[in-house]
Amino acid sequence: MRWFGKSKAEDVRAIEPETHVFIIGPEGARSLSHPSDELLALFGAQPTAAGIQVGTRTPLKCSPSFASIRLICELAGELPIHVYRRGKDDSRDRVRDHPIETLLGSFANPWTPGPQFRREVTLAALLEGRGLAKIIRVRKEIRELQPLCGATIKPDEATGEPHYQTPRKGGGTDILSWRDVLDVAALGGEAPAKLAREAIALSLILESHGARFFKNGGRPSGILSFKTSLGPGVAKEIADAWNEETDGGKRGGVVPLGHDVTYTPIDFKSTDSQYLENRKYQATEIGRFFGVPPTLLGMLEGATFTNSETLGSQFLAFVLNPWITAWKGAISRSMLTEQERRDHYVEFETKALVKADLKARFEAYARAVGGPFLLPNEARAAENLAATDGGDKLNLPQGAPAPATITEEPATNA
Repeated sequence: MRWFGKSKAEDVRAIEPETHVFIIGPEGARSLSHPSDELLALFGAQPTAAGIQVGTRTPLKCSPSFASIRLICELAGELPIHVYRRGKDDSRDRVRDHPIETLLGSFANPWTPGPQFRREVTLAALLEGRGLAKIIRVRKEIRELQPLCGATIKPDEATGEPHYQTPRKGGGTDILSWRDVLDVAALGGEAPAKLAREAIALSLILESHGARFFKNGGRPSGILSFKTSLGPGVAKEIADAWNEETDGGKRGGVVPLGHDVTYTPIDFKSTDSQYLENRKYQATEIGRFFGVPPTLLGMLEGATFTNSETLGSQFLAFVLNPWITAWKGAISRSMLTEQERRDHYVEFETKALVKADLKARFEAYARAVGGPFLLPNEARAAENLAATDGGDKLNLPQGAPAPATITEEPATNA
């Protein structure tokens, strides 16, 4: 039996029953043929108002979100990381043989360099909300860091202490303590890429619209109007003849028209004429979710030679510093012992990002240390440098009187 207007394949689909695949769980059966929004979210594909399913890796296909993610991840992996110990005299000594410097600076495990490991953990935090890694210890000594995927966090009902449940290859789950997991979390544990899925979907819609619009040379189509009614066969012949003369609208030239025929070109719509403005706004909107300013996304309309010099400082202060703080908190929590946390601390070396302010900072140190305000060793401590002999003495200007020593006299009863 053949139905008019349908292909043979459509006829077969109309006769044969549709195959359904279900997931059976405690809450009942859920169809994979027509998945719900909750089921799509379970597999990392969340629906949007634009009709695009935004999965975990979809933000990497959108240029503004990819640029934001790349900036944060690459710098989080490239910045040198150091461990310092505070001395009794407030001195700073670098602990070069600590596992933190060895694993995060050299190799996190035999097959993953430390910088690459930090990039991957930061990427997971941006895309999924948390970047997790398992800490491998041998006789209480940290030996390796391995990325942890598919873990769920369940706090203890009595104490609130978090436990990490990970699936086991042979079935079942393993429970890890927070001491054995490096947990770099985004703000509130919510991935910026997931929060920005509506903005990302709209940006992808605009991109695909531009690709379709300019597919045929950017020429708008038109309408042939006839005063008399046309049958389906005649209309098709006229359309074929028109496309043959104009090569589907790609080629210009003169096309002869018969009696009572009018050609009306379709003008640009307002949204078409503002296409570039819409795309720029979406790039700015996506950058807001990641905290990246438009100038770092390649939109340099408001950039000048003067303010471009401060881009490194702005990026460090408003974008990278929150992630550095998250990294330092996660490292101190799980990779420093309780005793070490009393006098050890972790620092990311960010001097390369503020080269433009290096001269101003050193000039300020020279003025402060040269007068009765800042000790040389205090300035060196601010730069995480070791103290020097004689650095605890003020360098007074020539002819300036020495500061008076204030001594407290015992109070007497009247």
